[in-house]
Amino acid sequence: MGDYLMILEIEHKTEIYLGKILRIDVDTMTSYNIPSDNPFVNETNVKGEIWSWGLRNPWRYSFDKFTGDMWIGDVGQGDWEEVDLSLLIQLEV
Repeated sequence: MGDYLMILEIEHKTEIYLGKILRIDVDTMTSYNIPSDNPFVNETNVKGEIWSWGLRNPWRYSFDKFTGDMWIGDVGQGDWEEVDLSLLIQLEV
C-alpha cells in the first residue's frame, strides 16, 4: 500500500480490500461464495469477503500444522518487517 495510503489508515477501512486477508469459497458453480461465518458477511457497507483486517500489506501466510494457528508475513514500517499471529481459537469465530 505504501506509506501514503498508511496515513489514510486504509487497513482499518472495511469497505475496501487493501490491507486485508480475504476468505472466499471457490468450490461452487458461480464465481465464488462468501462463507457464512466470515466476520462481516451480513453487514452493510462492508466487504463480506474480509476475514482479517488491520494489516499493512500481507504478503505470505502459513498454518502451523500442529496448532492450526496462522502466521502472517506483513510489510512493516521503516527498518523492520512484521509477523502477525492469529491463534486457531481466533480463527474459529
